[in-house]
Amino acid sequence: MARNSKRPINFSDGVTAQVNGRLVTFTGKKGSMDLNVHSEVNVETNEEFILFSPANESKESVTLTSTMRSLAKNIIEGVSEGFEKKLEINGVGSVSYTHLTLPTSDLV
Repeated sequence: MARNSKRPINFSDGVTAQVNGRLVTFTGKKGSMDLNVHSEVNVETNEEFILFSPANESKESVTLTSTMRSLAKNIIEGVSEGFEKKLEINGVGSVSYTHLTLPTSDLV
């Protein structure tokens, strides 16, 4: 089994998860989001963490378990901290060398 799918995901402060069949609803200070869990994946939750486990030991089930765990971790981060994009711009942009002229007599 993949190492990533074995680990539970701890909730950030103020994040809760509610399981209703195959639908997991995450709620935090930035809003709420839903995750539809695949039928090959089992989900267990309590007040402190959420744990995904494969329904059987097939390769597809283990792969989907890791995928569901990653999606849930991203959702938890999104409802607690939100999305932020930081750009760092270095340099002066493109440099044009149109001020240089080539001798035309050597090209013929």
